[in-house]
Amino acid sequence: MTAAPARRILWVDDDVYELDFWIHQLSMEGYCVETAGDVQSAKQLIAANPPDLAILDMMLPLGDDAESRLEARGGFASGMVLARWIKINHPTVRFVGCSVLPDLEVGRFFEQYGCGFIRKTHASGRDIVRLVSHALETPNPALKLRVFIVHGHDESAKLELKNYLQNVLTLPEPKILHELPSTGRSIMEKFEAAAEDVDIVFVLLTPDDKVATATESNKAKWRARQNVIFELGYFLSALHRRSGRVVLLHKGPLELPSDISGLTYIDISSGIAAAGEEIRRELAAVM
Repeated sequence: MTAAPARRILWVDDDVYELDFWIHQLSMEGYCVETAGDVQSAKQLIAANPPDLAILDMMLPLGDDAESRLEARGGFASGMVLARWIKINHPTVRFVGCSVLPDLEVGRFFEQYGCGFIRKTHASGRDIVRLVSHALETPNPALKLRVFIVHGHDESAKLELKNYLQNVLTLPEPKILHELPSTGRSIMEKFEAAAEDVDIVFVLLTPDDKVATATESNKAKWRARQNVIFELGYFLSALHRRSGRVVLLHKGPLELPSDISGLTYIDISSGIAAAGEEIRRELAAVM
C-alpha cells in the first residue's frame, strides 16, 4: 500500500540556527519542513506550491516586499502582514504564529484567524509538535465553504469563475443549479433545496438580454437574465445584504433594477483572474 505523502510545513523565520532543533523534531514526526527567511520569499514559496501549514514568526525581514513596510511597522508585525496575505490569497493554507515576545493582540489575532500561537521562549520540541498536530487536525473553514454561482447566458464567465474558485483557490466545487440532479422536482423546488445549504453566493450580472422602450427603438439596452435578478433578490433576502455573503460580479454595459443599482460590485469586464484580489478579499471576510 502506498504511504500517504508527508504533510508540508513552511516555517518562516530569519533565525535559522534557533530552528534547527524544532525542525528536526518535526521531521522525526514525519513532516516535511521548508524554511523562508523573509516575507517576500515566503510569498513566492506559498504561491508556487502552497503548504499544508505555515508557521510565522512575528519579526521578519520584508525582503523585496517594500509595499508592506508601513503595515509591518518596520518589521515588528511582519508575521501578521504575511498571515493576512495568506488568508486573502491562499485561504486553504492554515497558519500559526510564534514569537519570543508576549503580545496579547498578536496572540488573539492568531487564535481568531489562524490555528494558534506559541511563545518560542517557553516552547519545547514536544510543544511545537503538539501545536502543529492540532493545527493540521483543526477543520479548515475554507475547505467546507459552500459556494453557489448564479449565472445567465455567459458560459465563459461562469466556467472561468468556477475554475478560479475550484482550481486556483482550491475551494470545494461550487454549486451551479443546472449541474445538480433534479430528482423529479420542479426548477423552483430544486433551487430552494440548493439555496438552503449555501455559505456564499457569486452572482454573475452579464449583458444577456437586449431591451428597449417604445420611444427608444434605435437605442438598445442590455440587462441580466431575469432568473439572475430573481435569484439575486432571493439570496439578498435569505443571506442578508450586509452579511457580505452575496457577491455581485458585473460585466460590460448593463441596466440594473433601481433597487440594486446602488450596491457595490466587482467589475469582471477584464476577466475573473484580473478581479482575483477583490474576489479573494470577499472570501476572506466570510471565513
